[in-house]
Amino acid sequence: MALLGTVVLWLAAISRVVSSIRRPDPARISMTVAAVCIAVAFTLIGSVAGVAFDDLVDWPNAAELVQHLFFAVATFATLRFLHLLRLGAIPRRSNVLQITVCVVVCLVMVGLFAAIPLREQTSTNFAVEYADTFTAVAYRAVFYSYLVYCLVGIIVICRRNLVLAAAAHRSPGASHESTATAVSLAAIAIGAALAIMASAAGLLTMVLLYLTGEDVRFLVMVNSMSVALAALFAGIGVLAPAPAEAFLRYRHARRTSANLSPLWSGLTQAVPDVVLPVPATRSPVARAELASTRQRIEIADALHRVRIRSECAAAIRYCIDPPTALGHTLRDSAAWAATGSGGVIAAELLTAPKDSDLQQILTVAAAYGAS
Repeated sequence: MALLGTVVLWLAAISRVVSSIRRPDPARISMTVAAVCIAVAFTLIGSVAGVAFDDLVDWPNAAELVQHLFFAVATFATLRFLHLLRLGAIPRRSNVLQITVCVVVCLVMVGLFAAIPLREQTSTNFAVEYADTFTAVAYRAVFYSYLVYCLVGIIVICRRNLVLAAAAHRSPGASHESTATAVSLAAIAIGAALAIMASAAGLLTMVLLYLTGEDVRFLVMVNSMSVALAALFAGIGVLAPAPAEAFLRYRHARRTSANLSPLWSGLTQAVPDVVLPVPATRSPVARAELASTRQRIEIADALHRVRIRSECAAAIRYCIDPPTALGHTLRDSAAWAATGSGGVIAAELLTAPKDSDLQQILTVAAAYGAS
């Protein structure tokens, strides 16, 4: 699980780096910093990577300090990203205060860690092996306290942003981006909640061992599982927007095509010269959107060619719902013709200003395809 979470985090970090290079702005850069820091921190958690790092810098348990510093910076950067996502800009006073707190916490952590009487070999479980050392307990307490402070802020802002995203999703002109953002925020909030659980278990492990020496294997297990799951959800949260938006666009395009297909088939058989050439494209999303757009355009062109018999057109004009009436009329091949000069052009019957062109065409298609 931990390995899977680390892989997902590195994929998320790479995707954020690419996104920031293409379109740099404060929010994207903050999220990129957070993603890279979390990926590096989780990589150092493993005993193999941690020992290799300690050997590289020739400092026992150096990976312990470095990974926690990266975690602190990552949670700060994530909190900053969410503030920017919600407000667009952070007030200068608040920005300076938050940066100062993060820097002070990191300096205190370094100072406390330097005061720990470290053994010559890297420990396999720092929390258990150094639980009898007050400076080690204080070091972990400072780290976990700041981490929980940032994580609670992340959850609170995620909740607020989720409410806004849900309201945007319910609006008539909702974009797929708002739904994808909601998925991302939900995953980040779950990851933050799991990280709080891991922090609580980790701190409680050292405190209980320091005060009572009780067996804490259960807490160690809770800490390990929570950390792995938090990594997985954090990575999913960072990676989610692009694939989620692509999936929603694809599903919307496919549903639109399915609704338009019966009407499109009927009209293009009668007016085949409105059919447009289809350019080749590799992306399934682009193909689906191109197909639905092409159907809409070809239906609109065909409706400008089709002529409805005068008596049927008069009935459509005076009914409550002209698009639905037109769809029902088009099902009767005797009520319209694709050639000739008599009758009324079908498109002229769709003049209701309250509906968009696409909505009117969808209404015509729904009535045409109704059994």
